[in-house]
Amino acid sequence: MLYIVDKNQSQHFSNLFHLLSNFGYEIQGSRLTPSGTDIPRRVQHVSFGKIEGMSSRAGTFVLLSDAVSEGSEFMTAARKQSPNTRWEGGEEASLQLALSALVVYCLKSKRNRDFTFNWADAIKPIGETGTKLQYTHARLKSLEEKQSFNPEILVDSDQFSTHIDIDYILTDPIAMDLTLHLLK
Repeated sequence: MLYIVDKNQSQHFSNLFHLLSNFGYEIQGSRLTPSGTDIPRRVQHVSFGKIEGMSSRAGTFVLLSDAVSEGSEFMTAARKQSPNTRWEGGEEASLQLALSALVVYCLKSKRNRDFTFNWADAIKPIGETGTKLQYTHARLKSLEEKQSFNPEILVDSDQFSTHIDIDYILTDPIAMDLTLHLLK
């Protein structure tokens, strides 16, 4: 059983595990295992950091649906301001971009660290953001369509494992540029 609770509860779980150890449970790190049983039941505290300024007790939290809606509005405005963005997909595309921005922004921070959430940072089209990831994917798909890309060139489909043709990559300037960019 996993208790997924913020890091402020670590002392509580440490005390609980110590108390349970007095009742015959073995402590292995932050896990408890019943002694003398064949059933490997485990109890573990998985801690995480909090988003600064949000507290359910104080009523200063934001519902996920509100965060996604706000992100979608941010993305719609950002897409309308950009001269390079096509409006294909409309609101659905803005929603997908907002979800990507939210997920990548939250996953970038370390699990046990508190952080401050900022939509302006999350939706930036540059850097390590979900927006940049989506735009890069869209650009690669566009290049693939324009160049009539054939994946058979790079992958040997006769074998179960993929085989990348290094000679092709080294001789094709576009493939070489893309490879060097990915290696950065």
